[in-house]
Amino acid sequence: MKSVSKRIEPVKKVALQQEQKAADRLHQSQADFQSAQAKLHELVQYRSDYLAEFQFRAQKGMSGSQLQHYKTFLSQLEKAIKAQQEQIAQLQGRVTDNRQQWQAQNQRSQAVNKYQEKLKQRERNHSERQQARVLEDDFNNLTTGSKQ
Repeated sequence: MKSVSKRIEPVKKVALQQEQKAADRLHQSQADFQSAQAKLHELVQYRSDYLAEFQFRAQKGMSGSQLQHYKTFLSQLEKAIKAQQEQIAQLQGRVTDNRQQWQAQNQRSQAVNKYQEKLKQRERNHSERQQARVLEDDFNNLTTGSKQ
């Protein structure tokens, strides 16, 4: 018959698998978040460079259509930056949610582990008491047998 601590192995295995899946989701959401931040940084840098070029050309003079082209493109860049900032906010929320889910799964795994260790300790204690009784009985049998 399987010991109670051995029968809990499937529960422990499932808890560890769920924890690993939660960790994978957390890792992926963190990578997505960092990638989105890098993209935002690129957009902001590109806007800065484009604005510097615009100011340089404006000082030298430009036609109305060129001016309109620069303004339109800068407006599109602003929209892209705003959209990227919104995406970053959503991704930050996903990272937070995934971190909380991983922490919950991690706590569950630790609880199952701790419970299994407690069961193993009980089983060891029980086994030691049984061995002590057997030894005591053997000793009693030897000592009472030698008196007869």
